[in-house]
Amino acid sequence: MRVLIVAIGSRSDVAPYVGLGARLHAEGYDVAVAAHDPFRSLVEEAGLELRSIPGDMHWEPPLELVDFLREVGPVPVFVGFHGTA
Repeated sequence: MRVLIVAIGSRSDVAPYVGLGARLHAEGYDVAVAAHDPFRSLVEEAGLELRSIPGDMHWEPPLELVDFLREVGPVPVFVGFHGTA
């Protein structure tokens, strides 16, 4: 059986999924991990295939956005729940 694990984030986000993939691989599964390229060695050293996710995981917002958010301050978020009782 083939398994694709998608792991996005920092090393502490990706590493547990690599561990899971390594265990699945040891049990006979064909495992690939989709992650950003800086984690290639982590994935491949675990004996897994890396499917590279394009993009920059260290994106920084434009200064205009940072200035705007500082000026506006915290933005209230309302989450509503709908349903029947």
